[in-house]
Amino acid sequence: MSLYIKADVIINGSLPVDLREHANELVMCSRKELGCLEYNAFVQDSGLLFIEGWTNHEALKTHEKIEHFTRFIHVINKMKTDVKITELEII
Repeated sequence: MSLYIKADVIINGSLPVDLREHANELVMCSRKELGCLEYNAFVQDSGLLFIEGWTNHEALKTHEKIEHFTRFIHVINKMKTDVKITELEII
């Protein structure tokens, strides 16, 4: 069964240009991963919103260990952002 994730990256203040670049790299690389159904990032008032679709939990867990993902996590952790992850179910 496919799995969808909504990830809100909440930033205090304006969105740094380099964060947008890091997010774009994450999106482009993630879309090439085995098991990725979709991977999109959106700018919103509070920061960034990611919507991800995966074939299963195993594909998501593999994604979370890949370099482009861990690099992005390192960047947002340095910025002291808040991240809210929600697993979505298709009805």
